[in-house]
Amino acid sequence: MRLGLLRDRNFLSFWIGESTSSIGSAMAVVSMPLTAVLVLHASTLTVGLLQATQWLPALLIGLPAGAWVDRMRKRPVMLVCDGVAFVLFVSVPVAAWAGLLTIGQLLAVAFGAGCSQVFFSSAYSPFLRSFVAKEHRLEANAKIEGSAWTAQLAGPGLAGVAAQLLGAVSGLLVNALSFLVSALCLTRIRAAEPSASAAEHGSLRADIGTGIRFLARDPYLRVVALYMGAGNFGDSMMSAVTIVFLVRVVGISAGPAGSLVAVVGLGGLIGALAATWIGTHLGTARGMLICTVFASPFMLLVPATGRGPALALFAVGMLVYGAGVSVSNILAGSFSQTYVPARLLGRYSGAINLVIRGSQPLGALAGAVIGEAAGPRAGMWVAAAVITASAGVLFLGPLRHRHDFPAPHPAEVTTEAVA
Repeated sequence: MRLGLLRDRNFLSFWIGESTSSIGSAMAVVSMPLTAVLVLHASTLTVGLLQATQWLPALLIGLPAGAWVDRMRKRPVMLVCDGVAFVLFVSVPVAAWAGLLTIGQLLAVAFGAGCSQVFFSSAYSPFLRSFVAKEHRLEANAKIEGSAWTAQLAGPGLAGVAAQLLGAVSGLLVNALSFLVSALCLTRIRAAEPSASAAEHGSLRADIGTGIRFLARDPYLRVVALYMGAGNFGDSMMSAVTIVFLVRVVGISAGPAGSLVAVVGLGGLIGALAATWIGTHLGTARGMLICTVFASPFMLLVPATGRGPALALFAVGMLVYGAGVSVSNILAGSFSQTYVPARLLGRYSGAINLVIRGSQPLGALAGAVIGEAAGPRAGMWVAAAVITASAGVLFLGPLRHRHDFPAPHPAEVTTEAVA
């Protein structure tokens, strides 16, 4: 990938911070359930509930968080979120080394970190928009998505190796430290954030309603949100039982399990490298549709995984699916950053997070219940079927007729020049 925006100091600082945080978070995706399974001997249901707890805040506070963020400068919000996440995650290894770690603490950390993530993600797009011009946003999202998927590639494998060499909680210590790096990088960005006018806002309830109506009434944003919500529901079902499936059903150790989960990151990196070309040559809307419809059914290979050569089924399914999701995220994210009026980005983020992230605790809970009742492999099959079916949601709206996503929303045309 060309340097491009990496020559820009503001974007470079932001990219380094996000990349470092992504590595720590990718390690935590494996380290949290491994800690529950190997240190606390948790059941399949408990591991699933742990995953659900991490995503529950999006369902509970996603809407007010978006409305609050629209009233604030974004960088201070993001700095506070990084600080809170650091304290929460560093408490786990400290408690484990003192012999005091409990499932209750893991659940509390997962919930608190989820709350922090809700506010951070609501501020993310408006802050990025403040220092990246419209014509560079596809490149910016491709680079950030590429580094995030690189972290997905390296993080789970590192977490698995660290768990075998240093103990399962070591990956959570790395995750904690990554939030300090993210905060330091945010302080180095020189961007003039416009302050929101009080006249633009009504009551918190009215602002929440504005974000919901904007998302619900727009045919493009609505379809993208529903597709991502359905896909994340299936992804979360699978995440809730994947580690248990690989360790207890397939019968592999923590290191290989982490490496297999990491394969999705390789697919995501491939998708990030190809996203700009796909958007340019196939069209942003058509490219998203083609990649999603092609990649999603490959997840049906994953539940058929077995020992020996059959492990390749897990790798191939995750690889192709990761590539498709990466392209979809980049094209849809670049579209919304340009299409949604700047004054509504926080409220829009809160509304769409309710759909796409609020579905995650429900999916994780469903995966945990199915995995506990019918076995982890059955949970994997149901999750794969949901992920495959989610691609069909994109055919419910106008995207199937378009080559590219539409230009900025009419309400944005008058403000884009100063964004």
